[in-house]
Amino acid sequence: MGGYGSSATDGAFDQLKTEFADGHYDVVRFGTDPSFHYDTYDAIDRSAGAFIDEVRALAPRYTAVNIVSHSMGGAVVDRAFDKGLGAGDGVATDIAIAGPHSGAFLAAAPTGVFPVIGGVKDIVRDVAMMFAQPDPESRAARDLATFRPVAPPRGVVRLDISLATDGFVSQDDARDPGVPQRVFLPGSPGEAIDGHGGSLTSKAVVQLVGQTVRDHRIPPDNRDPLTKTVAPIVWPLVSNFWRRLVLGCVLVAIAFAVARLLPWARPPIDRAIAWCRVDLRRRGR
Repeated sequence: MGGYGSSATDGAFDQLKTEFADGHYDVVRFGTDPSFHYDTYDAIDRSAGAFIDEVRALAPRYTAVNIVSHSMGGAVVDRAFDKGLGAGDGVATDIAIAGPHSGAFLAAAPTGVFPVIGGVKDIVRDVAMMFAQPDPESRAARDLATFRPVAPPRGVVRLDISLATDGFVSQDDARDPGVPQRVFLPGSPGEAIDGHGGSLTSKAVVQLVGQTVRDHRIPPDNRDPLTKTVAPIVWPLVSNFWRRLVLGCVLVAIAFAVARLLPWARPPIDRAIAWCRVDLRRRGR
């Protein structure tokens, strides 16, 4: 299950697939089968319904279904459990990588300010899509802004995994009461820079996912002492940096909205809004 802005053909899970290349598992990417449509910008509830339908269609062919999600995909799976998916449908394990189980501040901040900045919101939307692919005004973003944890289903082994350098899903966003969590340090410069996307390529994460799926239980915590000590310190620091960055962007957006009230500033800002709206349409938004 991919996350926000992903597609079934993006190759995001290629590293994880190699962990299950021994012929004992079939790997199915949600969104590949058009019968079970997954639009990552659509409402989380609708995506969860389609996911339930696909799991129930696939389950009779297998001894177990093991769910691995990334980013917003974790929230979609949470909602699916809340809507009735569970061990009775053949689900054995659910592993959420960088899952925003308690919502996403990066979605809540723009969603909260949009009603007061008028047309400037289209500048914010376009800039956001240029750098990170999210559309802060999409149904999914609005759902993530208010998402809250759901109770773990009985009989399903659940595990949350993150990298300490993940700035997109903060420590608070990933809070998931009742579910064990493992946080790792990055294993490469790329994972240090992009801890969110890097969580799908981390060797430690891939190995832990593989072991959990194979054993259908939470493995012993074999993280080294450095990781256990440093990761809980690094993640809040990274989370706070990104929170301040987003709040700074919000203040800039509000400043643009206020400046637009000035006669001399309105024409150039309106031209920027018009250009961004054209670009948004080009992006299908």
